[in-house]
Amino acid sequence: MLRLSSLYRFPLKSCKAEALQHASFDRLGLAGDRRWMLVDESNGRFFTQRALPQMSRLS
Repeated sequence: MLRLSSLYRFPLKSCKAEALQHASFDRLGLAGDRRWMLVDESNGRFFTQRALPQMSRLS
């Protein structure tokens, strides 16, 4: 038997997680998980934590 000990989602891709007490799911998976990302308007490229590790502190 599996037991879920904690649950997190990342509303902003590559940024800090938020702990959840309850969750809901929709057709895309965990509601609100990785639905947004930061994009450089000048070139259309998105930012990643791999390139900018300090993104892990953004929430």
